[in-house]
Amino acid sequence: MTSLLSPVAYRVMAMSASEDRIIVSGASGQLGRLVVEELLGRGVSAQQLILVSRSPDRLAEYAEKGASTPFGDVDKPDSLLQAYAGGTRMLMISLALGSESDKRAQRHKAAFDAATQAGVRHIVYTSFVGADKGGDPVTEAHRQSEAFLHASGTQWTILRNSLYADMRLAQALHMARTGRAVAWPGDPKSALVTRRDCAAAAAGALAGGSRFENKTFTVTGPELVNTADIAAIVGEITGREIKVVERDPKGLDQDPPGPEGPAGPPPNSGITEAAAVVTDAVVRLSGREPASMREFLLAHDDQLRASASAEATASTAPSHLAPAPVTSATT
Repeated sequence: MTSLLSPVAYRVMAMSASEDRIIVSGASGQLGRLVVEELLGRGVSAQQLILVSRSPDRLAEYAEKGASTPFGDVDKPDSLLQAYAGGTRMLMISLALGSESDKRAQRHKAAFDAATQAGVRHIVYTSFVGADKGGDPVTEAHRQSEAFLHASGTQWTILRNSLYADMRLAQALHMARTGRAVAWPGDPKSALVTRRDCAAAAAGALAGGSRFENKTFTVTGPELVNTADIAAIVGEITGREIKVVERDPKGLDQDPPGPEGPAGPPPNSGITEAAAVVTDAVVRLSGREPASMREFLLAHDDQLRASASAEATASTAPSHLAPAPVTSATT
């Protein structure tokens, strides 16, 4: 049985690591800022933080509290060596997919190498579910990045984050507005996890001393959910019936982007299989239970009700004032 510490113990553990200087590489992004708030909330002082970003001006509020906010860019290795100087533990937030996604692992390696050269003793890396197998561009880049981290010579912690619950909010708002949801064939379930819980797990790994070193965690939400489950919750919140239609397999390549089409990876993806696992990593790392999908959506109930109300208002407006109907995928 897993041995868990109390929330007070996690806070004491963070405060006892006062000799550490903690780097958050990618601190100005959505996950990075949440990690900073989690660290501060756990008793880590701002003076212990080195918040690295390509846009340090976006971190002015933390600089005012005493944090260092140096410029650092993975495409400019010399800037990283200078930015990471003095740090002992580092969170490397994986780079977003972009036009150079094929170079993602090499860019991560540049950060690992710079951190090692700067004297960082422990690197926490935000990986992704399915990285142990690879097989597609996303998980393969993480698989290679994990291998680079293992070979770096530092202590390491790998956090294989599951699919974000946050990414389903747009789909939920679309459901509330249209009364309709499109699901993949079979409507596969995933252990969706909130970005905030991923941040809490990362902060726990950074502030936990040697407790979490040289370990890999799959960071998930507390339950498996699918589009039908989300639709049921949205229906409860808004009082509107949501019709769920599974996508016609013959037209999978014709889905529109965004919330009108199925959410998440297709059912034949290795990511879908890897995301269908529930773990206790969030509570082990952070000392608190992860939020359920219901709790996440209830935190956005005002937005959901507003979307449902907007559609109701539009449906009763004169035809020349009503907005054009949303075109959904053919099913």
